[in-house]
Amino acid sequence: MEPACLVIGRGAGIGGHVAKRFASEGCHPVLCRRSDETGLRNRVESIEGSGGSASGFLLNTTAPEMLEETIAEVEAKIGASRSWFLNSAPRSGTGPSGHFL
Repeated sequence: MEPACLVIGRGAGIGGHVAKRFASEGCHPVLCRRSDETGLRNRVESIEGSGGSASGFLLNTTAPEMLEETIAEVEAKIGASRSWFLNSAPRSGTGPSGHFL
C-alpha cells in the first residue's frame, strides 16, 4: 500500500486539494473532517476515480480522545502516517484549553 498521509481539516477547499495532490504523488491520503460525511465520501471517491487511493474519517479535533482513537484506527487499517497536513481550527473560537486566537 502507498504511504499514508493524514490530512486533518479536509474541507472542500485547501484540505481537499492537498489530499488530491498527495494522492497524485503516490500517497494514500487519510482525509479527516469534523462533519459532512457525504462531502468526505465524495472527495474520497473523486480521488479513487482519478486512479488514487484514499480513506475518510469524521474527526473532531477539539476532542483529544477522538484524535487518539482515529490515529490508532488509521495505523491498524492503513499503517503509520508518513506525514500530516493540519488545516483545522475550532469554529467557535474556543478549544480544549480556552480561546483560540
